[in-house]
Amino acid sequence: MEAYAAGAAPVVATTAGGLAELVIDGRTGYTAPPGDPTALAGALRRGLCIDGATRELFRRTGRNLAAARYDYRHAVAELLGRTAPWLIRSDTDTGPGG
Repeated sequence: MEAYAAGAAPVVATTAGGLAELVIDGRTGYTAPPGDPTALAGALRRGLCIDGATRELFRRTGRNLAAARYDYRHAVAELLGRTAPWLIRSDTDTGPGG
């Protein structure tokens, strides 16, 4: 996500873990199965050899996908709501004691 926010493209990743949701092979970057160094080398080669127009398309698509799927404020509020709900203040809170 940080790579897309920074304007990096294409992103190369394995298909394991959270990156599999953002790095879509041939649309936002290139992927390889985990534990397959030959496939990873191929994905890196593909990434290094793309033309400028494709790089810009990947960059734009990756940024849009990250922005659509992840909202920092929402993610922090959700995390705090689950782990420390007393830290979340609603618009109706008037201060200590309610």
